Amino acid sequence: MPMVAAALVVSMGGGMFFMFYEDLTDTPFVLGHVYKLAAYLLIYQGLFRESVKAPLERLREAHRDIEVREKRYQQLIETAPDGVLVTDMDGQIVMANRNIERLFGYPRQQLIGEPVEQLVPERLRDRHRIQRRTQAHSIDRRTMGQVPHLRGRRKDGTELPVDISLNAFEDTEGRRITAFIRDVTDRQQREARIQHQATHDSLTELPNRWLLNDRLTQGIAQAEHHAYPIAVMLLDLDNFKMINDTFGHHEGDQLLKAVATRLRGALDQEATIGRFGGDEFMILLANVKDEQAIGEAARRILGIFDSPFQTEHARNLTATGSLGIALFPRDARDERTLLRYADMAMYEAKHSGRNTYAFFSEHLDAQVHEEQRLQQQLQLALEQDGFELHYQPLLEVESNRTIGVEALARWTDPELGAVSPTRFIASAEANGLMLPLGDWVIRTACAQLAQWTQVGLHLRVAINISAMQFRQHDLVDRLSAALEATGAPAERLEIEVTETVAMADVALTLDQLRGLKALGIRVSLDDFGTGYSSLAYLKSLPIDKLKIDRSFIAGIGQGEESEMILRSIVHLGHSLGLTLVAEGVETTAQRDFLRTIGCDVYQGWLHSRAMPPANLVDCLKTQTV
Repeated sequence: MPMVAAALVVSMGGGMFFMFYEDLTDTPFVLGHVYKLAAYLLIYQGLFRESVKAPLERLREAHRDIEVREKRYQQLIETAPDGVLVTDMDGQIVMANRNIERLFGYPRQQLIGEPVEQLVPERLRDRHRIQRRTQAHSIDRRTMGQVPHLRGRRKDGTELPVDISLNAFEDTEGRRITAFIRDVTDRQQREARIQHQATHDSLTELPNRWLLNDRLTQGIAQAEHHAYPIAVMLLDLDNFKMINDTFGHHEGDQLLKAVATRLRGALDQEATIGRFGGDEFMILLANVKDEQAIGEAARRILGIFDSPFQTEHARNLTATGSLGIALFPRDARDERTLLRYADMAMYEAKHSGRNTYAFFSEHLDAQVHEEQRLQQQLQLALEQDGFELHYQPLLEVESNRTIGVEALARWTDPELGAVSPTRFIASAEANGLMLPLGDWVIRTACAQLAQWTQVGLHLRVAINISAMQFRQHDLVDRLSAALEATGAPAERLEIEVTETVAMADVALTLDQLRGLKALGIRVSLDDFGTGYSSLAYLKSLPIDKLKIDRSFIAGIGQGEESEMILRSIVHLGHSLGLTLVAEGVETTAQRDFLRTIGCDVYQGWLHSRAMPPANLVDCLKTQTV
């Protein structure tokens, strides 16, 4: 339009020249024609640019814009994180981006014109083809995650999990379906890891309590439907706390992992094995035949403890387990009761000597309640100083003179009455109370030793150290602290360790005994003859006394075998420079025989039972100490 306006101005200027010319050769006349021609040219150029040239330029600009948009679209398609595939209504592939090549291994040009089922596993192709044909016209938009468990097939025949979103659009050639395909292998692996962590124990990789309860619920439902029995087993490691306290939690964890590995190898794949918590494992056996078959499985489980477990630090740990068994539907029909009954049976196995198994029976319910009551009262006794120490004299065989005493714990409960040491010590060991009870014995005995020393009563006091106490690395420090706190003389204190405990870990035993000897404490090897100590080990141990087990003393007069063993033990002990002590002497004949073979010291009911300190002093007044 600016060009047309200029042409009108020039034309008007030309008209002015025509008003002033006089003849055809005048300059105004010529100028008028020149202006008119210029006006026509301007009008032509303006009309051409507006009506022809400008539209052409706009058309070229539109083409350039389309090219840019198409290039950007192709860039978006090529750089999309997912594979992008476009098909026609017949399922023929008309476009694929480079991520499709990466996902499936096919060159894009090889896919163009091929049916989309080429990217579907062969076993699923017919179903996919039918669904595509029936749903192609109804597809509008489908987002990721709407259809689970989709699978794709690579060129090499391997499969991969995928997620697919779909969109439909129309172009000049008809309706098209765009598929955005995503490899979800990593996502599924992460989800599987999370699921595994939620349902499995991180240490042993066995099913955890939650999954075990779920498996038990499912097992009961299937057993009811198919009318077959199932067995619920609870396996508890004996004295596991002692291992943790002695060697540390890392070694305890290594033991749990080793137990889990052996359990898997001991049972078939149909058994469910899991870590129920702490040092307790649960085993679920479905469709069991009878109690005999369950007993065989129980023996295989306990058989995993026949050989020591080796940890990362090349330490051999000896362990045992107690196994409790409850049956569905014989004993109970619900999960909670079955687990409670299996737990009761497990404690019955512990009370029966451990390293064995027990089936639930009706009388166990009352026994468990009684044991729980015992545990509660035992805890109260520790908190309220309800124990006392009695002392049994140790006498020279030749002179019958009292030279020392053995401190023995006694407990009379207000509700339970007098509780035997065998019973309350076993309960203390089973429930983690042995360490505080042992500490109390050490403090009390040292205080009594200090008191007797102050009044001129020069007796040696022997203290029994439990296996759990002996495996504590700070045992020597505890004894040293007790001696310092009470003022008791270390040279009059004796520590008794059973042969079995001493031989369980010879390296640890040497460290502990050397520490005790450094304090001036004397050491006795108790229950000698019941363990498996060799002469080489016996020579290497810094001990002062051998206490012959009472089972050999009971055999005196019953046969030559026991008497020959006693002679050999006494001879062996004397050859090593050790004092020989016989425990459990109840008859004069037994004492006389011990005198003939040269035994040094005895203790037992022949002279007296263990007695309170005041009674002991009265008893000693009748002797020359």
